[in-house]
Amino acid sequence: MRVAVISDIHGNLAAFEAVLADIEARHIDLVVINGDIINTGPDSLACLELAYQTGFPIVGGNHERYIRDFDRPDRPEEWGSELWKPSLWTVNQLGPERRQQLHHLAPAYEIADELLIVHASTRHDQDSLFGWTPERELHHMFPDDPPNLIIRSHNHIPQYRPWGDRLIVTTGAVGQPLDGSPWAKYTLAERTSSGWSVRHKTVPYDIDATIRRFSQSGYLEWAAPISRLYMREVLLGTHHIVPFVRLWSAWRSDEPLLSAETAVQRFLEL
Repeated sequence: MRVAVISDIHGNLAAFEAVLADIEARHIDLVVINGDIINTGPDSLACLELAYQTGFPIVGGNHERYIRDFDRPDRPEEWGSELWKPSLWTVNQLGPERRQQLHHLAPAYEIADELLIVHASTRHDQDSLFGWTPERELHHMFPDDPPNLIIRSHNHIPQYRPWGDRLIVTTGAVGQPLDGSPWAKYTLAERTSSGWSVRHKTVPYDIDATIRRFSQSGYLEWAAPISRLYMREVLLGTHHIVPFVRLWSAWRSDEPLLSAETAVQRFLEL
């Protein structure tokens, strides 16, 4: 049995289509879409519609939750800030009906007590997990005696993490890789008579086509200046948003009125 896990598409239609074509050529038995189909890229609606059209099982990610709950009265205050303008773009792009459908996405997908597929962890859709994450924290992330193979996503960097007799695999990202290579990534697991083997796959795609979509769609201008950082992540395959947020927060301790536009320009000049 061969299982492909694809995730973190983030509104990057060209990358999504390239990965689907690669998977089709490999004659995979099962494909699971492991969350974050939408948001931060220019074509969330097209990616979500394509995901539904495939008929593949879909697991919800944190970005589906953001867009689903964006107008809740008890939402975090920061969701109304400039940092979240890309999410407001996605909210407007999807509309009420598509956003309502996000409530029905599964929290996880499990295969015969052998393989658990979840966006971040079974505890929370925003848990990060790295090689240095303490083992005691893993027990909190996966508290209910999970299978020996766990495939998760969320961090956009392909990795393997042994955990006793278990193996936790983090997939790379289809549409917003952050591992230093901008090519699309997904994970392929194969069950044989000797057990499961897992490999990370890399798929070249037309990155320039996605970069053009940032401007053609109107997203780059509408969600500026934060959209510029997301575009740089797609182009370079490296972190921009997280270090920017940390630096902007530090800068504002000395310059409380520092605007997002000025801060982004300063960040890009570093």
